[in-house]
Amino acid sequence: SVSSAPTGAAVSAATMQSLLRSGLSIGNRHKLVQADADDDNSRAVNSHRWKMFVRPADKDLPVAALNDVIESVEYQLHPTFTPRNVVSLGPAPFALSRIGWGTFRIGIVITWKPHVGRSELRSSHELVFSGNGASRVVRLE
Repeated sequence: SVSSAPTGAAVSAATMQSLLRSGLSIGNRHKLVQADADDDNSRAVNSHRWKMFVRPADKDLPVAALNDVIESVEYQLHPTFTPRNVVSLGPAPFALSRIGWGTFRIGIVITWKPHVGRSELRSSHELVFSGNGASRVVRLE
């Protein structure tokens, strides 16, 4: 039987075209959390729960579609995040949650799948602890 379903390459090409049109949304969500009174002093100041994300700026494109074109997303955290201040995630969702006490700039390295034919995308995001967080659109063209 002949199938009219798009091939993997066609799906990847369509995903990439959508991303080229709309870009990637990179940012963080933020929530203030109550420190436990029983925590030792070093944890008592960690009152901010945050989540970094990389997702399509086009809200009609599901996050899982990024698996067609992105191999991994690496987040480079502040050195005080031990033992792992560099975290590589894949497959989607490319979201990283932590609890901390202050803002800092997070390095981001997006590695594309080989068939995409692009060099890695390097970016960064300054954590925002006001409101619910913040994001921006990174254009790929």
